[in-house]
This record gives sequence, C-alpha cells and structure tokens, in this order.
Amino acid sequence: MIDISLIAATEEHHPLIYNSFIRSVSGDYDRRKNKRQRRPAPQFAQRLHTVAEKMLKEGRAIVADTGGLAIGWAIGGGMPPALHFVYVKRDFRRRGIGMSLVQELFPEGPLFVAHMTRAGGFFLDHCKRRVEALAGAWEE
Repeated sequence: MIDISLIAATEEHHPLIYNSFIRSVSGDYDRRKNKRQRRPAPQFAQRLHTVAEKMLKEGRAIVADTGGLAIGWAIGGGMPPALHFVYVKRDFRRRGIGMSLVQELFPEGPLFVAHMTRAGGFFLDHCKRRVEALAGAWEE
C-alpha cells in the first residue's frame, strides 16, 4: 500500500492538470495498445486548455501526492456544485485514489458532473446521493 496525501493543487501542478486533461478528453491515446495516437488539432487543444483554466479558476483542485510525486487530481465546485474531472495516472489506478479525491471534494457526493466517463460512472454509483449531468458546464 502506498502512502497518499491529498493536497490543494498549486501552480506547479497545473502542467500535469492541463496535459492530462487535454490527453484524456481529446482521446489521443489508444488505451488498448498503450501508445499515443495522433495529437489533437491545435485549436481543439487550445480550447481544452481554456476549459481547464476555467475549471481551475472557478473550482477547487486537489492533488493526490506520494512522496512529492503528483499521481492524480480532481477539480470540483462552482454553482451548482459539480465534479468537473478526475484523473489518476495509469500505474496508480484501481487502488481507490480517484474515489478518495472525489470524496475529499464532496463528502456526500457531488450533485452534478460536468463530463461523464466510464470511471466516472463507477464513482457516481458509489455516491451517497443522486447525481445528474450538468449540461453546458464547460461553456464559456
């Protein structure tokens, strides 16, 4: 078992947050082959960077840290309170880290989610209250 601390995200965590968010949402990674596919179009990557900036500005960002290594992060908050995104590095997945991040942000579970993934469905199935998708959460 690894020792994990959940800490507030700082500026030094922003590159991890931006890069992993853009990679995850743009789908430029073939998980079955464990290798990169094409990169997202520059305009699309810039739009996702803007979305990540907005999430960081308006939400609460936390990082899962082990010995100075950031291994995951989550952002949530705003009005209405929503879980915006959760990310855990591949080698650390399926160990409860993502769930710990979600529970730290929302002890009773989020009311809304801004982006649904397969892993997100698992988190929400284990929340203490009903959760709904938040339409247009990433709109400017």
